[in-house]
Amino acid sequence: MVSPDLLDYRIFGGRVYSPCEGWVDALENQRPDTIPGQPDLQHQPGNYVRLNCGGKMILLAHLRQGSVVVSLGERFFSGQLIAEVGNSGNSLEPHLHVDVADNGMELAISFDGRPALINALFSVNGK
Repeated sequence: MVSPDLLDYRIFGGRVYSPCEGWVDALENQRPDTIPGQPDLQHQPGNYVRLNCGGKMILLAHLRQGSVVVSLGERFFSGQLIAEVGNSGNSLEPHLHVDVADNGMELAISFDGRPALINALFSVNGK
């Protein structure tokens, strides 16, 4: 059951689409969405999908419990529905956390923004 507090956030339940094409490297889908302000510090990314997009790994984290619609090892395309925005893991309020790393590098929840070019359409920079 979803906490009524989560429904106050317009982004909660928003659709998350793949920014690239590749295959699903790892995922978690059963962590509960937490009450805003009460993060789950034991499971940093909460529900997540890790995408292998050729030379880059992309982590989509804090997804809504049970919303992931791709499977481990599945091939996907750019713009394909992946999941919904949630509030799982170490999250104070519903949002989508995106982290990008080169293949072979550690990919984890971080807060040091790095630029990323996604499908040559736009640049993302967290700083």
